Amino acid sequence: MKILIFIITLSLFSVSLSNGQNYWRHLSGPYGGTVLEMKKLPNGNLAALRNDGLYISTDNGEEWIRSEQGSVNSNLCMDVSNSGTVYLGKSTGGLWWTANSGQSWNFNPISIAPHSGLWATVIIVRVSPQGLILINNHISFNGGNNFNAFTYNGTSLLSRDYAFNSSGNIFSATQNGIFFSTDNASSWTNINGNLPSLNVSGVLTDGGNLIAALPGSGIFKTTNNGLSWTEINNGVTDLNFSKLYKDVQNNYFAGTSEGRIFKSTDQGNSWTQIFESHSENRINSIYSGGSSVFLISSLGIYFSDNNGISWSEKNKNLTVPVFNSLTSPDVNSIMTASGTGIHYSSDNGLSWVRRNGDLPSVFSNILHRCHNGEIITGLRNHGIFRTADNGLTWNLSNNGIESGSNINSISNSPGGNIFALSAHPNFSDSVKLYRSSDNGNNWIKIFQPESNFFNLLKTDADGKIYLASLRSFPTRLLVSTDYGNSWTERTLEQFFFPDNFKVSGNDLYLISDGQIHKSSDAGITWSIIQDGGWSGSGISAMEVNRQGDIFVSLNGSIYETTDNGNTWNIHNTGLTPGALINSFIFDNADYLYGLTYNNGIFKSADPIITNAPSNSSIIADRYMLSQNFPNPFNPVTKIKYTIPVSGNVKMKIYNSLGREVATLVNQFQTSGEYETEFNSVTAGTELAGGVYFYTLESGNFRQSRTMILIK
Repeated sequence: MKILIFIITLSLFSVSLSNGQNYWRHLSGPYGGTVLEMKKLPNGNLAALRNDGLYISTDNGEEWIRSEQGSVNSNLCMDVSNSGTVYLGKSTGGLWWTANSGQSWNFNPISIAPHSGLWATVIIVRVSPQGLILINNHISFNGGNNFNAFTYNGTSLLSRDYAFNSSGNIFSATQNGIFFSTDNASSWTNINGNLPSLNVSGVLTDGGNLIAALPGSGIFKTTNNGLSWTEINNGVTDLNFSKLYKDVQNNYFAGTSEGRIFKSTDQGNSWTQIFESHSENRINSIYSGGSSVFLISSLGIYFSDNNGISWSEKNKNLTVPVFNSLTSPDVNSIMTASGTGIHYSSDNGLSWVRRNGDLPSVFSNILHRCHNGEIITGLRNHGIFRTADNGLTWNLSNNGIESGSNINSISNSPGGNIFALSAHPNFSDSVKLYRSSDNGNNWIKIFQPESNFFNLLKTDADGKIYLASLRSFPTRLLVSTDYGNSWTERTLEQFFFPDNFKVSGNDLYLISDGQIHKSSDAGITWSIIQDGGWSGSGISAMEVNRQGDIFVSLNGSIYETTDNGNTWNIHNTGLTPGALINSFIFDNADYLYGLTYNNGIFKSADPIITNAPSNSSIIADRYMLSQNFPNPFNPVTKIKYTIPVSGNVKMKIYNSLGREVATLVNQFQTSGEYETEFNSVTAGTELAGGVYFYTLESGNFRQSRTMILIK
């Protein structure tokens, strides 16, 4: 009996424990995403700030290590004192500082007017050469332990930037102009002079000069404390400046909100553009040590060691914070979409490259593989683009798509159609469903529901189309059985603001109030899947694979059931402590991916399904010919293949001379996954040992693989 119990227990956890292997593998990247600030510490190390934490580099940015912080609130700003103390301003978290690169922290919630009883949101922190700490409109004379509030002569304004001169005077850039104080913020003088705008984003001092950046107007300079200002935009082609910086060699740098950097070596009299990125790449900070320049932006950190002639990214371990989508273009290749662009890996996630090409936006809502193997992406407010070369080039695929469409859901149909949903819940008349019958070359609008709350599109194995209104009440489900020509609406009043609507085969799944519900009749009736012992809400992700196994991410743990909730297994080995998976995705080889906030991507070490039966009801999104198993073989081997479009299918065996020796399949098959068997003894005559080829043909698709018969 004890032996039997041990065997049963082992079988329940066999995926996690086989060969001592972790269930999950943490992918190396992709890297990039918003970095807010970077400073050089007195010891030569670099400190970079992201929303999720402080990162330190000891090798000039080649690799970054996250420093633990005592607060979970998001970081917003950073500065470093002459002694090396790092000060961080947080969202509803006050001011935090460390004198040892994050090994220990002090904090001040700034619970004084106008923040009495609250932890303040600190949007700017600057440390003067004399050690004064300025945050928002507060000043500290004792390293941040106590703060005094100040006004600009009775007016409460929040500063966007501070600068200090050698005399200890303070300059403040606000949304209402530039102010100047000679008495440590006790009083202020407006020095706007003849500036064309009061909207000031940055200031810097250089001896007796004061330089100001005005978004939309450019850069201005005064030599008399603001009595008069001179425009210094010679060579500037982008006036939307967001950041000013001066290095130790008195070079000026000016960054724009549209991804450009200009440099001046003559105190701003002339400017040369040294960097241009995507128009959506906001420059947040600049650091220069002479010929080497770091640009800190919404896409990450860029570095040049030759005065801007060439640039490279310095983002190792600065993982993309949030992923919108993932697909697997081919075996061992991965493509991701996020607010920082599209990344591609050809080596199973070991290395990554950006694949934005000439796309008009870096914000990609979704990636989707078409029946013919091409990848399409839906860009925010730009419609659909398509690539046949893994993102090296992208082509506009908007024929029939209305201008400005926000495509956020795409789904293949077993009949060969592709459906795309454009939805933006904040705008009426925005939900539109499109259909393409030629792999996304052309689209027709087939449906526009009266409500703008339908925000998710799914298709099932029979070709039914579902439009769901998630996170709304009452929940509604639209169902079409004729490719979108007519619709039936179901009102699901039993669910309150549900999410995670999934389809597997012909079964529907959704989560409401922490419980998983399943329907096997297109949403007419629903049953509850027994949970794994948890109660209430807290499920951050759910996915169902093609044979009905359910995966749930809850409070940092991953649960799996293969029997509709009767038993649940936990698969946490290989997960980084604290990593919270907020989305699951299966690729066509049955590997499971877990996407996280700020902790990158995890991939199952093995395919989740290893012995799935042939099943024409499985939704297939590409042609795939798998390697035969076993290989080498004698005398029998099995071959799996997938076809995304119904049609005539041929599977033939050839010897090393190219002569046909067997036909395994020659018939019409509906889209789905199949498995066939090859027996070298019953193939007509007994075949000799050696190398053979098997070829799959269907439509315009043809692929061959090699197998070895041993004797």
